[in-house]
Amino acid sequence: MQAFSSNSSHDYGIFVTVEQRGFSDDESLPIPIPIPEVSILLNVVVSYNVNSDISLPTRAYDARLELDHPFHSFKSNSRDILSNMIDAMHIPFPLDRLRWKTQRFGGGNTEPLESVEAMVSRMALEASTMVENHGAAGLNKKLGILVTVEKEIPMLAHQLFDEMQQLEDEDRELRDEVNSQIETYHAPLALSSGGIEQIGEGWARRLREGWYSLALRASVMLSADDVHQMEDVLDRLLSLRDSMIRTCANMRSFLDTLAQNTGDIDDGALTEAAVRESLEEAVLSPMPATRASVEALEKFVFDGGVQRGSSSDQRCVVCLGKMLSGDQVTCLPCSHMFHGHCIEQWLRYGHVCPLCRFKLPTDY
Repeated sequence: MQAFSSNSSHDYGIFVTVEQRGFSDDESLPIPIPIPEVSILLNVVVSYNVNSDISLPTRAYDARLELDHPFHSFKSNSRDILSNMIDAMHIPFPLDRLRWKTQRFGGGNTEPLESVEAMVSRMALEASTMVENHGAAGLNKKLGILVTVEKEIPMLAHQLFDEMQQLEDEDRELRDEVNSQIETYHAPLALSSGGIEQIGEGWARRLREGWYSLALRASVMLSADDVHQMEDVLDRLLSLRDSMIRTCANMRSFLDTLAQNTGDIDDGALTEAAVRESLEEAVLSPMPATRASVEALEKFVFDGGVQRGSSSDQRCVVCLGKMLSGDQVTCLPCSHMFHGHCIEQWLRYGHVCPLCRFKLPTDY
């Protein structure tokens, strides 16, 4: 089993399930049953969703610990037994963002768990119920219980690639329009447009090819190197996506400012000073949202899609992570919702909604 090492800051959830597992017929206990036993298998998993075409996440870490206990011992000490097993596993990630899941595969409802103590109590309750039911049924087999703690990390690059391809097309159209205006008004605009970031064409396609070559190579178990390479690609994608959004916004501001400065001039002549001053204010300088406008934004706990008619599979477009019941979210005045920490970080560097370009107040 490989060691798991990751510095991932991407969105994730830690899902906990308790399920009954069966044994083959040759593991049936003899009659009369000497001392009925319960076998607890604790499975700790780290998995990544790296490809929309792969139905199940790809594992990066998988560790197991199995212990047998007499029924009477487990019934009276289930919480301590499970707590000690978790401590003995030395789980290689913090137990935060915990969620209870009714079944590991095939969907299943989830709900937030407030703490590790709440997780252990829920595990013990479910396992004890299985022990009671098994004993009441008088079954002639050892009872197997599977406890899974799985950190699921969505790395949904395919969605990001599609978004960036659209941004690349938009960038091309806007840049053609800007260049056309530069040819019309010559030096002043050429001088002022120098602050608009130039991002080379085709980068989305090249990164997509690299991503899918990694995804196909790591179809069973991701190595630590695979994980770090994918995290690096995704970080670069998010950075490029944000740069492209800012670039397109700057070019739109450039064209808007140009229209405002030329509207009342009959001969089409522009003074270099006027254009430079307007464009440096509207295009070249970063314009974060005011602190007061960010603090005034509506904040609430996401309830899984019941509020505001939102979808249960809604995602935060800043981090691409799925919004889960219990997450802290923030709503902009345009009604678009994001993870609270994601949109707050976004608004430190810009003042427009990532989806619809709604503008928040600035200090400029």
